[in-house]
Amino acid sequence: MAQDEIVKCDECGAECAYPEIAAQPFYCHKCGAVLSSHLSETDAVGSASQSPRSNAIRKHLIITIPFIVLILWFSYLWFVSGVLPSVQKYDNGDPKELGYVKRSGLATYRRAGHWVTYHPNGQKASEGEYENGEKVAGTWKYWDAAGQPSNRPVGDTGPE
Repeated sequence: MAQDEIVKCDECGAECAYPEIAAQPFYCHKCGAVLSSHLSETDAVGSASQSPRSNAIRKHLIITIPFIVLILWFSYLWFVSGVLPSVQKYDNGDPKELGYVKRSGLATYRRAGHWVTYHPNGQKASEGEYENGEKVAGTWKYWDAAGQPSNRPVGDTGPE
């Protein structure tokens, strides 16, 4: 049976006892670094990516990268196109209005593109297009609270 070998960690200086097994990576019991003096040059480089420290970094990146992509996407939407999704909800969490708004100033937004509104019971109330914050005539359809097609809703003064 082989004797334990005492290897000094290059990172923290701790002395670690490990059995003499060729080409197998060992880690410092104090800091988790690969004990490169125990391995050949190629083994130390190849096994460094599998240390506990690099595994933690890899897990952190897997979690962080999707958030970075999401931030970049919304940055693109805000800075380049100026169009952002808009969702307004009732107090119970059901959607009230769904559509897009386009930035027309530093903190000013106008409705743009396809827009849908809903009754409090969840039935679609209206659907149509906006351009520069105004309803586009001839694109709007309306429904009553039962889901049946209807004329314009009471109080709606926009174009049909």
